[in-house]
Amino acid sequence: MLERVKLILYIFLIPLLGGLSSIFFESENFYINLNQPFFAPPVLVFPIAWTILYGLLGAFLYFIIKYKNYRSIIIYIIQLIINLIWSFVFFNFQMFVIADLMILIMIILTAYLIYINRNRQYVYLIIPYIAWLSFASILNLAIIILN
Repeated sequence: MLERVKLILYIFLIPLLGGLSSIFFESENFYINLNQPFFAPPVLVFPIAWTILYGLLGAFLYFIIKYKNYRSIIIYIIQLIINLIWSFVFFNFQMFVIADLMILIMIILTAYLIYINRNRQYVYLIIPYIAWLSFASILNLAIIILN
C-alpha cells in the first residue's frame, strides 16, 4: 500500500514541478504570432501532452529510485533540469537555436536512459517522452526556419 502511495506522489510531483516552472516564463502570445509549420498542434495540446508526459516521467523516477539505479537518477535529474530551463530559453529569451540544441541533449540523455534500463519493464514509461521530444525538436527547427 505504501509503495502505491509513493508511486502516486511521484506521478503528481513531476507535473506539479513542470506547472510551477511555467509560472515564470513569459506569455505564450508571442508563440501564437510566430510563423507556424503546417503540423504545429493547437496551443491547447501542449499543456495536456506535458501533463501526461510529466506524469509518466514521475512514474519512471519512482522506479529508478525504488531500484536504486543511481546512474539513471543522475541522468534523469540532468535531463529534467534541462527540460525545465528550456521554457525560459524558448519563451523568455526566444533563443530558438539554443532551445533546439537543448531538446537534442534531452533526446540523447533520454535515449541513454532507455539504453541503460532496457531490461526493465518501466522503461516503456519514457518512450512517449522521447517521441514527443523528437516531435518538439522538429517543430522547433521549423520555427527557426520560418521565423
